[in-house]
Amino acid sequence: MVFSPKGFDDFLVQELIVNTRIAFEEGGTRVAKIWDDAIDGLEISGDTNLVHIRYSQKVYLYRALSLLHDIAAVPGIIQETAAFKSNGIMLDCSRNAVPTVDTLKYVLRQMALTGLNTLMLYMEDNYEVSAESYFGYMRGRYSAQELQEAVSYAQLFGIEIIPCIQTLAHLNTVLQWSCYEEIRDIDDILLVENERTYELIEKMISSCRAAFNSRHIHIGMDEAHHIGRGRYYDQHGDRNSFELMLSHMNKVIEICRKYDFEPMFWSDMFFKIYNNGLYYGDNPVPSPLADSIPPQTAAVYWDYYHDDYDGYARMIREHKKLPCKTVFAGGAWKWGGYLPSLKRSLNRSRSALRACIDNGVDSVFLTLWGDDGADASLFSVWPVVQLYAENFHRTVNDTRLAERLKTCSGAELEDFFLLDAENEAGGAGEFPSNSPGKYLLFQDLLTGIFDAHVAENANLTYGQMQQSLKTAAKKGGRYGCVFDTAAALCGVLAIKADCGVQIKRAYDDSDRESLAAICEEKIPEIIHRVKDFRRCLESQWMKENKVFGFEVQDIRLGALIQRLKTARGRLRDYLDGNVPELDELKEDKLPFFENPIYNDFNQWKRMVTVSYL
Repeated sequence: MVFSPKGFDDFLVQELIVNTRIAFEEGGTRVAKIWDDAIDGLEISGDTNLVHIRYSQKVYLYRALSLLHDIAAVPGIIQETAAFKSNGIMLDCSRNAVPTVDTLKYVLRQMALTGLNTLMLYMEDNYEVSAESYFGYMRGRYSAQELQEAVSYAQLFGIEIIPCIQTLAHLNTVLQWSCYEEIRDIDDILLVENERTYELIEKMISSCRAAFNSRHIHIGMDEAHHIGRGRYYDQHGDRNSFELMLSHMNKVIEICRKYDFEPMFWSDMFFKIYNNGLYYGDNPVPSPLADSIPPQTAAVYWDYYHDDYDGYARMIREHKKLPCKTVFAGGAWKWGGYLPSLKRSLNRSRSALRACIDNGVDSVFLTLWGDDGADASLFSVWPVVQLYAENFHRTVNDTRLAERLKTCSGAELEDFFLLDAENEAGGAGEFPSNSPGKYLLFQDLLTGIFDAHVAENANLTYGQMQQSLKTAAKKGGRYGCVFDTAAALCGVLAIKADCGVQIKRAYDDSDRESLAAICEEKIPEIIHRVKDFRRCLESQWMKENKVFGFEVQDIRLGALIQRLKTARGRLRDYLDGNVPELDELKEDKLPFFENPIYNDFNQWKRMVTVSYL
């Protein structure tokens, strides 16, 4: 259906037709817009000449347009009731990749077409804080003006942008600077009950108020496992962890209220304290915890790990015992490497969302973390984002999900599933490993610490994937670069995945002919393909993100190329008789993982060496 631009703001019309499938033309179907908060969702009626759209939130108007896009006329009345009052995504802006404002605007347009109404920006230090020049220094921090521009743009579509910051732990990039050393407790944790700590936190929250118009703010508080065990212990002695957490949180909440913010926090630390360090432990929430949490807050239950409905439902019920609001945060698995784990994400998201609906959780969001360098594109998990949107009022199967993904973004779900095949190359089972392509890319050819986990025919699998991904990339569109990068990675792995295994076998068998072929033919080709992968990755990164953080990718891939050259030189020296043996190849290749089937691992520094790095 093509819509008439009459009744819409001209600027909005122009923005909607940029990189979307929604069409506006003179003579198109006219739209009568009717705001009606009584329907708690949207309702569409009318015919080819005039469509009436009733909606309770502004963003649902744009979802209605996307629902109408693929039909010639309205088949009676279309109604959708929103399952969640707040439904959106959290972008990780702190693991090196900081999306540009233009990328944020594109994301907001796509969100509008799906009906998602909340965008969270996770910023540990990636936002401007007045008079704190080292806060986010050289990390691509957003200026107040950039954030205000994004917030204003989001308002056009009725989308709320919420700042998500850290006010206790996860501040290693801040605390690396000597000017903050005196307010560092231990690890990446702030020194609580310290006057200067709260002066900095107030500056952080004040800066958020200047940049954002939302009443909501996420204050973090997660994974502060060693709170009170460093400088605080030296100054004050032993103190109960729960008391410290609660005292600190109350101080931060007080600052939030001063700036008219309603805070939410990650709930894990409070559960871990009473469950022997386990977030998802079996112990129920004790009364001291339930009675102590400030009621004017929201506890965010984050969970990316349960496959079964019952696991989510049980934890939701435990959170419901708290006096504050419960918010759920799921995960789109893009943090394992350069490629995502989509089937795992979709499977777990369906269970989680159903548990939320059944147990009365009305606020949810999907996290797009970028652990260990934000290797994967934020768009690589867009089908999971679409799934959250399509749980607007019901659970959807893959057929419906594919239809809606195509309408809202022009992308093919089957193409995205090609990215998931990378996981299947790592072993057996439904979810055999989390992006084995990363450790197979970076592991050293001669030391081969992951060689024991190379699946049979891995090279062939990656070669087939490369060709399929090249075909997907040729379709073009906003996501073409994602498939180009994936294809280039698989091109490297089509040769490198089991190259170390071949080298070890040839060395043990004294097969000098095979070693010579690897040295003179295979390794130079791998180097060539790594350079091609780096070029594709750079193009993808610069299209989505600020330049800051890409230096990490350059350092890692540059080191890989050098180690490939070193391996070639070592083999050449052995073949020429310059060295009598290769100590690296005399060692047995022991398993890296205790469980050879299910290998979740994404730490680059442990992929490249077992030595100190």
